[in-house]
Amino acid sequence: MITRPGFGRRGVTEHGHLALPAQTRRGAGIQHHDRVLLAADPDQGLLVVFPPRVLDEMAARRFREGVDR
Repeated sequence: MITRPGFGRRGVTEHGHLALPAQTRRGAGIQHHDRVLLAADPDQGLLVVFPPRVLDEMAARRFREGVDR
């Protein structure tokens, strides 16, 4: 999760990429050129970055739940 203020001035590049600090990418397991899902809550000043590993786990869990019903 990225919150406002205190994380510097980051934004979307001219190529449509979100500039994330290297420490943040490493901590989340995000590799160079990975696509991520962004979810924002502007009222809370919050941006959640879902890396591919987390999306895979969420999808797998959902499919398992659908099969178990």
